[in-house]
Amino acid sequence: TPRGELAVVYDRSGKQVRSFTYDDKYRGRMVAHRHTGRPEIRYRYDSDGRVTEQLNPAGLSYTYQYEKDHITITDSLDRREVLHTQGEAGLKRVVKKEHADGSVTQSQFDAVGRLKAQTDAAGRTTEYSPDVVTGLITRITTPDGRASAFYYNHHSQLTSATGPDGLEMRRKYDEYGRLIQETAPDGDITRYRYDNPHSDLPCAT
Repeated sequence: TPRGELAVVYDRSGKQVRSFTYDDKYRGRMVAHRHTGRPEIRYRYDSDGRVTEQLNPAGLSYTYQYEKDHITITDSLDRREVLHTQGEAGLKRVVKKEHADGSVTQSQFDAVGRLKAQTDAAGRTTEYSPDVVTGLITRITTPDGRASAFYYNHHSQLTSATGPDGLEMRRKYDEYGRLIQETAPDGDITRYRYDNPHSDLPCAT
């Protein structure tokens, strides 16, 4: 749009696949979007700029009710989910989710809002270890104690990952940061080339 908002998305063949409509008064506030060939989904907001309704004429619609420490989401079949939050402003995170079927999942975050652990409805906890500087996940430990490790370059791109079985996946990049080779845990190698030096779209070889 003239205000710099994303208006249309095209696929690689140039066909329009999605379009967006924005509020004339509030820059960046999306009031509707449509996938090509599907009905338009519309949004309504409160005075604080929060979504209060998502209206989908071909499927489920949703209403959102905001309280200080939780959000209640109700669909058009009167099923409800409650999101319990902690923190303020940019550090506000969902720490507990009460699902419509009565199950509960929980999440834990560190002091700067990075995910530390998630507990599913059965009480099983998965732990996440973020890098203290970048925040990128360097280790994931599943409820059974099995761990996977992740390694990155100085551009924060994943260079290798080791699974609980000890097998490793590796990636290499060119000087422009584009993926040029990927080695699967079983040793299979996929290489990528770029017909256009300015393109990020590879051709697998």
